[in-house]
Amino acid sequence: MTAARRLRPSVGAWHALGAAALTVCLGGAALAAPPIADAATNWTVVGGGAGGGTGQAEPLPAAPGSPNAACVSIVGWTIKVTWNAVPHASTYTIYRSTSSSSSGFSVYDTVSGGTTSYSDSNFSVLSSYWYRITATVGVNWTGPQSASTPKRSISLLLVCT
Repeated sequence: MTAARRLRPSVGAWHALGAAALTVCLGGAALAAPPIADAATNWTVVGGGAGGGTGQAEPLPAAPGSPNAACVSIVGWTIKVTWNAVPHASTYTIYRSTSSSSSGFSVYDTVSGGTTSYSDSNFSVLSSYWYRITATVGVNWTGPQSASTPKRSISLLLVCT
C-alpha cells in the first residue's frame, strides 16, 4: 500500500491552473495567460455568456472619500458620520476608535452600499471618537480604510463637540 502524497504547486502552476479554469469557464475560448493577481486585484468575467468572454483584473475598491463626523445637536448623543459613495459598493463597514485618529479602530457596524451616512448614539461620557469607512464590492472584495474623521467628544454635561 502506497501512502498518498499531496503536491503543492508553485505560484506559476496555480496561475496556469487558474487560467485554464478561466478558459473553461469562458466557453473554451483561448486566452493569453493573464498577469498573476495579487492582493490588489480581483478577477471578473467581462462579456460572458454563450459566446464566452474575457478575464479582467480589477483594482480594489477605493476608500470612501471625505469622511466626516458631525454632532447632530450640541446637546445630545448622536454623531452623524458621512462619506462619498464608492462605485458598485455593496456594503460599507464603519470602524470606530476611542484611542486616536491613527490607532485603535475596530469594526463597529455595516450598512448597505446605497447608504453614505451612519448615525451613532452609543457613547460614554468623557470619551472621544474617530471613524473610518471601507467599501466592499460583491461578497468580500474590500478596499482600504478611509482617512479618519475629525474627533468628536461627549463631555460630562453630555455636550457633543
